Amino acid sequence: MKHPKTILITVPSLALMILGGGCTMALWQNDIIDPWNEPATQSHVHLFQSQPEGKILVVYNEHNGRSDAMRRRAYWLTESQDDLERHQAPHFVSTNSSAGLTAIPIFVSPPDPLELPPLYAVAATNGQSFSLYSSQTKTRSYSLPSYDDRKGEVEKVLLTPITVAGDLTIIGGVIGYLYIGGLNAGYNPSY
Repeated sequence: MKHPKTILITVPSLALMILGGGCTMALWQNDIIDPWNEPATQSHVHLFQSQPEGKILVVYNEHNGRSDAMRRRAYWLTESQDDLERHQAPHFVSTNSSAGLTAIPIFVSPPDPLELPPLYAVAATNGQSFSLYSSQTKTRSYSLPSYDDRKGEVEKVLLTPITVAGDLTIIGGVIGYLYIGGLNAGYNPSY
C-alpha cells in the first residue's frame, strides 16, 4: 500500500525532474532551433574601397545554420564594427554596391615587400577573418560576421505552450499511476 506521504514526496520530486530536464527545458537549451549565421567554410571574401572616401566594402559568403543555405552578403566595414564586436548582424547592403569600387587585393600570406600595393589584406587560413595592411603596416584584423538572427526565439515562444502541456501530461500520468496504484494496493483515503 502506497502511503500518502510517499506520493507527496514523489510527485514534487518528479515534477522538478521533468521540468528541470523535460521538453520545455530542452527546447530553451537546445541550439537546433536557434543556430547562428556564420561565414561559410569557403567564405570567398572580397574587399572594395570607395574613392575618395576610402570606405571599405566587405563581400563574403554566409552560411545560414537554420536553412543550411549559403548566400552572398555585403556590409561597410567601419560602420558595422560595433555590431560585429557584439556578435550582431551588421547593416547589410546589396552586393551590387561593389560596382565602380576599387578592389583591394587579398593574399593568403603577406606578399613580397617589393610588390606591395598601397592597401591590401591577408586572409586567415580558416577564411573567417582578414587583416588589413597599409603598405607594410598592419592596421587591424577583422572577423567576418557571426551572429544570432533571433528568429529561433519566436519559434521557442510559440512552441513553449506545447512543451509545457507535454511536461504536465507526463506529470499527470505519473500522478494518476501513483493514485491508481495506491487504490489497487488497498489504500482508501475515505477511511
